[in-house]
Amino acid sequence: MEGKTAFGSLELNKMLKDLGHGVTDTAHVMGALISQKPSLILQLKKSGKSRQARKTYKVTAAGKKAVEQLIANGA
Repeated sequence: MEGKTAFGSLELNKMLKDLGHGVTDTAHVMGALISQKPSLILQLKKSGKSRQARKTYKVTAAGKKAVEQLIANGA
């Protein structure tokens, strides 16, 4: 995420779309990454009260390691 410590799902999906890998339901995908043990993503905050509110996430150390492993394996 270009050296940022936190990111929103909107900017993440924009970057993924630029790479040709856009996600249709980012909240569902992020929820799956949060529920893994150890968690690959942490939800830092939520702006708004609704379920569709903008959320801010952070990649954990385990998440960074998982991404580096995927890149090394050519995924």
